Amino acid sequence: MTRLAERVPCVPCLFHNDQMRVRGLKRLGAVVYVVLVAGLLVYFQKAEPDRADQRASVIGALIALLGVPPAVHTLWQMWRGERAAEAVGFPLEEAAGQLAVAVRNQWEAEATLRRVDDPYPLPVAWRAAEQELAVPWTELEDMARAWPGGPPGEPAHWPPDSSGLGGQDGAIGEVFSDRVPTRRLVVLGEPGAGKSVLLVRLLQDLLARRTEDEPVPVLFSLASWDPHEPLKRWLAEQLRGHYAGLRATVTDPAGGTAGDLAGALLESGRILPLLDGFDELPEHLHLLALDALNRSLPARRPLVLATRSAAYRAVVGGPGPTLRLNGAAVIQLLPLEPEGASAYLRRDAGGPHTPGAARWDAVIDQLGTDSPVGQALSTPLGLFLARTIYNPRPGTGRSDSAPHPDELCDRQDFPDRATVARHLFQSFIPAAYAHDGPQPPRWSAAQAQRAFTFLARFQEAHCHGSPDLAWWELRRAVPGGVQCLVGGLVLGLAWWLAGAVGDSWTVKVLSVVSGGAAGAIIGRRAYGRSVIAFLFGLVGVFVGGLVFALVTAGTVWFSEESGAVDGCFVGVVLGCLMFRPTRRSTAPSAGRQQLREGLVGGFWGLAVMAVTAAGWVLIDYDLIGVFLGGFCGGFAGELVGRRVRWQTGGFVVGFVGGAAGAWPFGDRVLGGMLGGLVCGGLAVVAYGTGRGLRSRTPDPASSIGASRLFAADRRAFLLVGLVLASVAGAVFGILSATPVGDEFGLGSSAEEAGVRFRIVLGLVTGAAIAPLLGAAAAAWPHLVIARTYLTMRRHLPRDLMTFLRDAHEHRGVLRQVGPVYQFRHMDLQRHLARLR
Repeated sequence: MTRLAERVPCVPCLFHNDQMRVRGLKRLGAVVYVVLVAGLLVYFQKAEPDRADQRASVIGALIALLGVPPAVHTLWQMWRGERAAEAVGFPLEEAAGQLAVAVRNQWEAEATLRRVDDPYPLPVAWRAAEQELAVPWTELEDMARAWPGGPPGEPAHWPPDSSGLGGQDGAIGEVFSDRVPTRRLVVLGEPGAGKSVLLVRLLQDLLARRTEDEPVPVLFSLASWDPHEPLKRWLAEQLRGHYAGLRATVTDPAGGTAGDLAGALLESGRILPLLDGFDELPEHLHLLALDALNRSLPARRPLVLATRSAAYRAVVGGPGPTLRLNGAAVIQLLPLEPEGASAYLRRDAGGPHTPGAARWDAVIDQLGTDSPVGQALSTPLGLFLARTIYNPRPGTGRSDSAPHPDELCDRQDFPDRATVARHLFQSFIPAAYAHDGPQPPRWSAAQAQRAFTFLARFQEAHCHGSPDLAWWELRRAVPGGVQCLVGGLVLGLAWWLAGAVGDSWTVKVLSVVSGGAAGAIIGRRAYGRSVIAFLFGLVGVFVGGLVFALVTAGTVWFSEESGAVDGCFVGVVLGCLMFRPTRRSTAPSAGRQQLREGLVGGFWGLAVMAVTAAGWVLIDYDLIGVFLGGFCGGFAGELVGRRVRWQTGGFVVGFVGGAAGAWPFGDRVLGGMLGGLVCGGLAVVAYGTGRGLRSRTPDPASSIGASRLFAADRRAFLLVGLVLASVAGAVFGILSATPVGDEFGLGSSAEEAGVRFRIVLGLVTGAAIAPLLGAAAAAWPHLVIARTYLTMRRHLPRDLMTFLRDAHEHRGVLRQVGPVYQFRHMDLQRHLARLR
């Protein structure tokens, strides 16, 4: 039974088909309403002047009747203290259960791709580490017994001392859950000893034995953590990035935002962090990182930390204050037993007493000795590399051409362990990209070697040696001048067309609109707040206007037909500003959240322009209809916003839309009020559409992969650019044929501008704005520039994402952790980075 205190109230949820059907009908009704009102507005605009007031009365009555059901329903919901589409409560237990399913599926698939269980799991053994590295055993027992509510496990299962922590293979789950009193464990091991594989086994074992009220084990790579950043904030961000369903907003009963599922699960202790890669942090940050772990995750919170032995020993036994992971036991991974390693090699070669197994006889004789090959193959990583290189897979046809493992025993060519390790790393990629395999690669071994070498060097030079290979960071490999040049040329060409169709005033308005919208999108993406988006939009308006003023000042000697030239110059300058490398985050958001951020930011930018224009007009003209239309629009926006659950911004957006809609009617009160009422509602619907593109279904049972995130980001670029460009294009096309166009100097009144001109102007201006807005909202266009540049330089293949996915799914060169790729092992990345 769900405990009331552990429920998260008001998390949006669409798990039931009837709810989805009702919401679909509501959306259909909203679309019909918008189309009807838009049609009436067009009809009204074509009304003859002498019959305008009569038609306005009829249309006003129709619109009022259309607004009665939403208004009544809204008042009823407000009286009950609920929102129109109240979401059902979502228990944390259910969210944790769905997350456990996602984590299990993710790591079962990853273990298969890494061939962890092929032909069978490698026997990894461990023992208790030296006493000076761990908290004294009696202190651990006393600490666990003193906790409120008693220890997390059964004291009868605790061993008498730390020596009872030893074990091997699948016993790691039982050791952590039953033998460690505090359920806090540090796993030490040498490079390639199997720490990551052991964490995956522990994760799978904990999930298999997990009960409803136990935390969900989640594997995190500490390499991307900055210890100066609060650990819980970073953990929550990792959860949101890997599992999109955990971004679902959690609200309190009063309707206020209380965070999201990721933060709620962390705060309630329903996440068990398995922290890998502590040694991959910069060495000077190890002490700070361990102190942050102790402060952020106190002794009562279970966790596992995996690191290389030398890194942890340096922190514990360094010249500074002694620091350990509070309340943690420590185990040390052991080298592979010669018998287990030899059996593994023979089994992978076809089984004992087979010709393939006999190829390993000379190497097997060296296992367990101090010989170079014996030391190099004493770790799971060494065995994996050796079997990939020297054991041809079934159906490859490489039995005769495959290299013989006896060469590893030649001490003249391989005098020490490091030489053997370098040879294994160097031969691994050619073996993985052999063209006679069951799934021949599209790329040659030389092409793959060149690409992976570049990627490894990029990680070391531009990402501080981080193992997280994120495709959106590749823009750092492109010189800033190239990014500015390409972005400026693309936008300049589009704006040249816009200036050729319109005139210099068209370019001026384009500059202000696109600058403000792009600034608002950047503010929204960087800070996630509409207020910041509004402020960034103001800055964008100023920058766009300033760029136009500076550029046109240099082309004043042109005639009035110089709009195309001005447009090209303004487009180049704004393109350079937008595509120049910045410190703002270029990481894409996943799925609908990114669409929401981009669209909301863009509509806030349009709102900024509307406010700016309204202020300019109201200063110079006495337009009482604008005031009344704005208030009517604000009232309609508030009603529409509350009706469709967008409780904030309804009046403001409606006021702006209403004022813009009332503008053409000047001081005609009735027309201004009616236009404000209609346009205010439409503006809020447009604004709410952007807000509504977030996922209302918290689906923690799904994880985000690199390819999936790439496709979502590309879709966001296209949709954000298309939607906002369509809105802006439609506005330009309509304004060009109305008195508003005359006010702005667009030079086309209703009698002068034909339908064809308005359509062409709208399409061209939309196409001119789309690249700028899309680039501000998504990372995909920056990757296109980087991929094209790096392909021309022969650093990377043209179809980069397919290449990376193939390297992960079929070659075993890369592994995937959430939305990023990593090299199979950190030492492989460092080896490739050092190649000349």
